[in-house]
Amino acid sequence: YSLCCLMGHDWSSQYQVELIHVAVFVLKDAPREVSSSSIKISLKFLFHILCFFYGPPSLESAGTLWDNNCFNGDDSSEDIEELRILISEDLPKKVPPFIPPKSVSDLIIQILVGELMSPKHIVRFGVRFSLQHIAYANKTSVGNLLAGCSPVLKQLLLSRPLRLLPLPEQVGIVESLAFIVARAPKIFPLSESNLLRCLSDLLKMASSADGESINSGVGEPGIDKDGHASGKHAQTKDLNLVTTHASAIFLRGACYAIFGQKEITRIAVPAELPMGVQLRVSILLLFHEIIFKHTVEFFEAPSSTPIGNIRPHVISLLFRSLISHPPQAVSAAHTALKYILSMSGGTNTEQSIESSSSHRLPKEIPKDLLQACLRPVLLNLSDYRKLTVPLLRGLSRLLSLLSSWFNKTLGEKLIDHLRNWSNPERIMSDGIWRQGEEPLVAAEIVGLFELLPQASLFVEPLVCVCIDLETKLSLFKGFSASATMSPYRLPLTKYLNKYAKETVNFFMRRQRLGNSIFSDLFQEIINNQYATKIRSYLSGPEGTTLLVQLCFDRPIMVEKTVDAARKKGGASV
Repeated sequence: YSLCCLMGHDWSSQYQVELIHVAVFVLKDAPREVSSSSIKISLKFLFHILCFFYGPPSLESAGTLWDNNCFNGDDSSEDIEELRILISEDLPKKVPPFIPPKSVSDLIIQILVGELMSPKHIVRFGVRFSLQHIAYANKTSVGNLLAGCSPVLKQLLLSRPLRLLPLPEQVGIVESLAFIVARAPKIFPLSESNLLRCLSDLLKMASSADGESINSGVGEPGIDKDGHASGKHAQTKDLNLVTTHASAIFLRGACYAIFGQKEITRIAVPAELPMGVQLRVSILLLFHEIIFKHTVEFFEAPSSTPIGNIRPHVISLLFRSLISHPPQAVSAAHTALKYILSMSGGTNTEQSIESSSSHRLPKEIPKDLLQACLRPVLLNLSDYRKLTVPLLRGLSRLLSLLSSWFNKTLGEKLIDHLRNWSNPERIMSDGIWRQGEEPLVAAEIVGLFELLPQASLFVEPLVCVCIDLETKLSLFKGFSASATMSPYRLPLTKYLNKYAKETVNFFMRRQRLGNSIFSDLFQEIINNQYATKIRSYLSGPEGTTLLVQLCFDRPIMVEKTVDAARKKGGASV
């Protein structure tokens, strides 16, 4: 790169194809067993070469196929490393001014297409970024760049049965299909027979691994919703326990690539996931893009057609993935279901309006189909021993999407489940959850009440149950927390903040304010950052009136009684 800067664009342009080829090869050749710093240096070199020939990236050219949460997870609290590009001290001091490219060589596109479905995650990311960046620099689209490679892409991606390929190759093909359907949907129309066969194979693999085979003849091992091997040779595992993949020590973490000095562009480089999780997430992303880009064809196809045949199984797969362990799979499934259900309600979301394949929204999704997909999830709620943290988090996402489908019966059932945690000995003797995890499951149950529709009637029972459970926290082995660090306080506060009026009326009673258990809890809730509505109600007209009555009503009543007695005594005298 220093030599290119020294010799200038005229000389370097003669070797543009070779330089990009070398940059891709260096990234491809970096062994994953070495430190992540060497891989990031290889990625940095590719970025340098692209920026030299096609200019620095912008937010438009850096747009990724999916939300970063799909690969990093919603609940990640780790600091993400920054990979600085064009700011390092080892760069040449004099960089020649950027010259806009006149055209892009077909050889460069062929090199990138050849590595688009690479088994290596970082190579696939580098190729996707390169195609988007080159397209933006040439003021065209990725679809136009790949138009001449349509036969090659169909041969590479759809010529072989997926179930016969090694897992890394399956991941590369599915992830590349998702990218092409998103950026160049005309290459793979939904009428493509090989694409439909591929989608059907993916559904069979996923459904068979989840124990819900759509074809009784399918018995091949696959990857279940938690990213584990499934089949007759797979080991029996406890779905309530999140196991660590053996390859996790070699997985590269997420980082940010930062371009520029004055105008900074930040690009998220997603973390590398275990192969099983990566495949599951890629499958969900592919079906999301299929639905998004071919909305009308997907939903209005007759049930007798291949598309209509796979439609209920795709929606069922999305619902099942909501209660899986990997947060990346949950996020991908939630994003797809949010789009589907927004169309079912007839609302014109920004995403549905931008869909290039549809000019009108389809009719509502049949309720019997949604009920059939919801039934396996809701059946687990009948017994508290079937509840897990992933299941409850998936249910919370369902409530956020379909809150109108639930009534107060669900809240009453959840209260009954919570009361079981008042007997820690029985909970621990069941041996269902890991030691110390039991209170966290109950906390997830409390968190569901915030999402229940019209759930103001549960203020009193939920507060009383949480107070009772907090007194039993110390009895759970492996869990140490004081009352102020109770796992129930935060979800309880979020729920009570939703019903500020009912909460204030419940606590602002003399018998409860005189009880230190209720008064201390109310003070902590008021001071919580999530109790904004409660504080606003207390400082408003109704809350102020309630405070005045509570503080001064009794003294005023006593004074009036004394005055009345004096007047009565004087009259008798």
